[in-house]
Amino acid sequence: MIYTQRQLEDLLKAHGRIILPYRARLTPLAKDWIRQRRIAVGYGDGLAESSSAGATVQPAAATIDQRSAGDMHAADFYWWCDSPCGATKAALVAQARDANMSAIDLPADPKNSAAAIARIARAVKSGGCIGGIIVVERAARTTILAGRCRALLPIVGTSRQTVEEGVNELGANLLIIEHPKLMMHQARNLMIPFVRPRVALADSARQTFAELESCG
Repeated sequence: MIYTQRQLEDLLKAHGRIILPYRARLTPLAKDWIRQRRIAVGYGDGLAESSSAGATVQPAAATIDQRSAGDMHAADFYWWCDSPCGATKAALVAQARDANMSAIDLPADPKNSAAAIARIARAVKSGGCIGGIIVVERAARTTILAGRCRALLPIVGTSRQTVEEGVNELGANLLIIEHPKLMMHQARNLMIPFVRPRVALADSARQTFAELESCG
């Protein structure tokens, strides 16, 4: 279900807030509008609240995000594995059926991890994507490297609760998954809360980030 900027404006005007279904997706213009206005979007079961008496806001007719015709590889999330990752790669492919995800075209080799991180960081900084998922054998190196990119807020997916907290409270936009001990359903369980539509980052979190950045 995809919602346009106009539909979000109608919801906000009618109710003073925006509540969307969990699987709702937004057009690029709608995402920009939310980001610029710093509007908190809530999510729940069922359809979005009605925009006027007796009328329900319906999803936009489009079935994919309205992106420029020349950007054939645009995605909300990019992913990459540093080695053959079996079950976790199968989880990524399965999750891509429900979310707008695309693989980074780099060989699966640990030496390419910095390049993969850089590609995601540049896409996030330019507004070309929301974030990324990197699957590795060991997370330490990738986490430290990603932490050097100002556009990225990395989190290691140790549990679904950890991912949910990182996304909802701190705006994590890079999920790092250690794959050797994960089965397919376990890996996908980490991805699901990460690729859900985002809410605006709370002012308290922004303030905390600013204070920590001043530490050097």
